[in-house]
Amino acid sequence: MHIAAPAEIESPRPRTFGSLNADRMEKVALLAILAGGASLRLWQYLANSSLWLDEAALSRNILERSPRELLDPLNYGQVAPLGFLYVQKAVVTLAGSSEYALRAFPLACGLASLFLFARCAAAFLTRGAALFATMLFSLGQPFI
Repeated sequence: MHIAAPAEIESPRPRTFGSLNADRMEKVALLAILAGGASLRLWQYLANSSLWLDEAALSRNILERSPRELLDPLNYGQVAPLGFLYVQKAVVTLAGSSEYALRAFPLACGLASLFLFARCAAAFLTRGAALFATMLFSLGQPFI
């Protein structure tokens, strides 16, 4: 039976740039991307710009109809999921008909989508591809 001398015992290797620091850098990059995406969405919301034509048309349906009437085909060539219409109706009933109120639920959905997208990308893509896809989704103009 051979007993290893102290010099023969292998000490655990310290984590190097390629492992611990790379993981930490990736997490920091992901958090920075998500924070940037959230900041852009909040900035757009707080700018309180006028409603686009399709937003205004959908808003008129929400504001002018009862919850029962939202089951009927919408006016002005608009379509929207019934759940969205009812949540929007509840928001404007509670918070009023301001543009901030009309955009509050879409803002919440936009913020939640950042984290949901990052989780889905991480589940289906390689780490680098997931980070890149999350960056595109978080910072891309069409998604803000």
